[in-house]
Amino acid sequence: MFISLRWGASMQDVAMVLVLFLLSALLGVISLAVAIAARSGARRAEQRVEAAERHINHAFARLASLESTRGEPEAMAEAPREPTAPGTKVGAEAAPAIEPPPFPPHLAPPPAWPVSPPHWTSIPQQGSTWPPQQSGIPSPPPGAAFPATAPSAYYPPSPPSRPSGDLEQKLGARWAVWVGGVALAFGALLLVRYSIEQGYFGPGVRVIFGALLALALTAAAELLRGRKSAASDGHFADVPSVLFAAGTVAAFGTSYAAHALYGFLGSTSTFLLLSLLGLLAMLAALRHGTTQAAVGLLAANVAPMLVSSAEPNPWPVVGFLAVVSVGAQALSRLMNARWISLAAAGAAAVWGFLFLSSEPFSKLISPWLQAGMSHTVLQIGIVAVAGILVPWKNAERAAPGAVDWALSVALTALTLLSIVMIGLKPTLVAPWVAFVVAVPTILIIAALARESAAPAACLAGLLVAVTLFAWPAAGEVRVAHLALPQFFTAPEAVSGYAAYAFAMTAILLCVAMLKLSSGLSQPGAAFHLTAGALAPPLVLVIAYLRVTGFERSLAFAAIGGGLAFVLAACSLLLERRRGEQDVSTRAGLDGGVFAASAMGALCLSLAFVLDRGFLTMALALAACGSALIAANRSLKPLRYVTAAIGFVVLARVFWDPAIFGPSVGGWPVLNWLLPGYGVPALAFAASAWLMRKEGEDVPVRIADGLSVLFAALLVVFEIRHALGGGQILRASSDHVEQGLLAVTGMGFAYVLARLDSAMANPVYHWAARLLVALSGLVSIVNLGILYNPLFWPEPVLGRPGLSSLAIAYLLPAAAAALAMRLLRRGGATGIGHTAGAVAVLMLFAFVSLEVRHIFQGSPMDLSYSRRPGEAELWAYSAAWLLFGIALLLYGIARNYREARIASGAFVLLAVLKVFLFDLGGLSGIWRALSFIGLGVVLIGIGLLYQKLVFAKPGESRAAVEPPPLPPGAFPMSHPSLLPPDGRP
Repeated sequence: MFISLRWGASMQDVAMVLVLFLLSALLGVISLAVAIAARSGARRAEQRVEAAERHINHAFARLASLESTRGEPEAMAEAPREPTAPGTKVGAEAAPAIEPPPFPPHLAPPPAWPVSPPHWTSIPQQGSTWPPQQSGIPSPPPGAAFPATAPSAYYPPSPPSRPSGDLEQKLGARWAVWVGGVALAFGALLLVRYSIEQGYFGPGVRVIFGALLALALTAAAELLRGRKSAASDGHFADVPSVLFAAGTVAAFGTSYAAHALYGFLGSTSTFLLLSLLGLLAMLAALRHGTTQAAVGLLAANVAPMLVSSAEPNPWPVVGFLAVVSVGAQALSRLMNARWISLAAAGAAAVWGFLFLSSEPFSKLISPWLQAGMSHTVLQIGIVAVAGILVPWKNAERAAPGAVDWALSVALTALTLLSIVMIGLKPTLVAPWVAFVVAVPTILIIAALARESAAPAACLAGLLVAVTLFAWPAAGEVRVAHLALPQFFTAPEAVSGYAAYAFAMTAILLCVAMLKLSSGLSQPGAAFHLTAGALAPPLVLVIAYLRVTGFERSLAFAAIGGGLAFVLAACSLLLERRRGEQDVSTRAGLDGGVFAASAMGALCLSLAFVLDRGFLTMALALAACGSALIAANRSLKPLRYVTAAIGFVVLARVFWDPAIFGPSVGGWPVLNWLLPGYGVPALAFAASAWLMRKEGEDVPVRIADGLSVLFAALLVVFEIRHALGGGQILRASSDHVEQGLLAVTGMGFAYVLARLDSAMANPVYHWAARLLVALSGLVSIVNLGILYNPLFWPEPVLGRPGLSSLAIAYLLPAAAAALAMRLLRRGGATGIGHTAGAVAVLMLFAFVSLEVRHIFQGSPMDLSYSRRPGEAELWAYSAAWLLFGIALLLYGIARNYREARIASGAFVLLAVLKVFLFDLGGLSGIWRALSFIGLGVVLIGIGLLYQKLVFAKPGESRAAVEPPPLPPGAFPMSHPSLLPPDGRP
């Protein structure tokens, strides 16, 4: 007997055991009955569907036979035929009878509803009489033809089919099966738990019962698996698959219990047994569907975790996981299930991180890390070989150049694992070197062998760049202040470092050129283009930073020049292919990208050997050369390279505005600022002009904007250099410098507005408005407050009227007035009014400060010792009134209403000053003159408004318009042209 009760057990315990067995048996019978019922229901539904298919095929055959008889009625319409006697059979030869197969007795359809009598145009059936013998239906006239209508119109529409996903089907054919499987599993677990708690059976009996349960479930699954599985229909749950999955779980649980709980099996035996069970479970997926595939894959990957050993050895696990991966990739191809391949790759990546988690904290590579590296190489190789040798079933229907995204995602997951392993413990030992060589090589081979694996080329380039970045350093890496020379240290074994970089870059470039020259379609070509054109410059930059520490190097400059030459040759080869084969514009795009990469390598070589202003000028000239090539060769990517180089030059200028360091020369204008900013300004202006020949686009506008910006910066820094003793980055300034800066802004705005009116350039359009706004802000804030000599003890140079105040205030006012006129003429009234307001405020400030300068001299700041006298106070009133009158006259002459309103504001300011300050602050003749002058001015302003602004038409002969000539009148007889006596 396999069952051995405890010695001394009571009858109550025996009864309890029997009850448990009966309950478990009853539960199994119920679950089996539910499964069989669901299976029979599914089979009946299949039979009904097959019967419906037979009748549909019969209907199509009947329609085909009726189509073949249409020629005979048309012939009847051409020649009149004799009436057919009643009872004559029609269509016996033309339309042979096709009898539908009978329905099975238990599947007979319900009786059809009665239909109305057919129309006389109904097509006669074999054995029927002509004309039809229904009462009240007229016979066809002699010579009538059959109507050319579709035969399907003579049959009533079929009733709508029942929805496939109704509640009954879900409950009976799907949910019942899954609930039954879960109930079986829980019942077995609860039974085992209860038996352990009560101690009814020994360990051996429990293991035997577990094995018997697993065998019973798998046997039931095989018995229910018929010749045609219900799993082929997605509306039904696959009963055998559920039972087989439950059996797999039971077998794994039993094996684990025999090892971990009772010690019946050793570590090696348990590992072999669990591995065998996992592989068999995966193999059973070919018969039991994808559900079993998921269970088998999970079981196979979990199996090594369930085995405990006193001396863990990772190498058997590496081999077993390789076998599991091979089986999973083969299974995914056989079942055409991409998710199996992705799941296997994800599980392999998880196992790789588990290997890393067992790595001890030491500088040496332990067997666990070596095993992890071997595991990663094997897994990437298995995935790549499967993608190369065994494509998916529907791969031939994919578009040319289409990418196998399942393969790409799997390789990406394993590549991320490789990146972590490369950077974990970089050490120049055989395992690490072999790893950094093997993984990119496998990826490159995959990209070369299969077009759908093109993303592997980009992954290989990424791995090469990461390897060069993480290459073991010759000394300790310092990270103080994150400075580049301190962060990058010289690599160990520089010759090996250079050989690795050169070999991998050359291989990537050759593979990319080979695939692109073969006419690879998108999107696969984009990945090879990225790997071949972008990876070499990236590798060059990383190698330069690691080897030189951001110092100038003639050797790397030569390498960069050679790389630029090679990339330019690749661009020419692709361009020649476009000219010979005329393969659309994509070849031009490929050549343009390689040309852009060549230009980038050239710029890098310049950066490796030049510094400061020479580098800035060289990059600007390189951008101009890129624009020239783009215009002559119609290579659109080079236009964007020009824009990108422009941003690099701009960043270089912001990093060091002095361009050539602290000392830029002592001569005004003729110093290093002139080439440092002038060459980029001219280069980008020429670039915009060259690229504009091919049309307006974003790079052209960027080049326009950069040319304007560098020209403006040149003028600004030349002003600061001339007025600051050569120190352009000093913190101090004065009103003369601020005035010249305001003049510069308004002058550039004027020039850009004129260019915009001639070219309709949006860059010039918005740059002019921006400069007006910035210049107005500088004028109001800096000249009005921060550097105003009225508020600070700053000397004013020169005599009144020809002093530094004219440069600081009068010149910006004149520039703003010119910009206002041009902007208003171009329709920009808003920004034109802004420029006009700046001009008026600067003129008012100049008038007021000149009055102060006349009476106080220099300095002229407000202080107790420089209190204004009565004459100075009266002079302010007079100057403001005269300024208001001048604005009024200008507004009347130009018909500029805003100027007249501004004049009223300043006259009102003068009136308030006279009544509020002069009345109490002045005395004697100055008070009288103040009010007399105010009165005269106000009366004169009133007369000007009455006579010139608001004059009525009858009060001025110049405003009288002659009446129009009547039709046919001679001009000399017009009343307005006659002399006073009325005679012509």
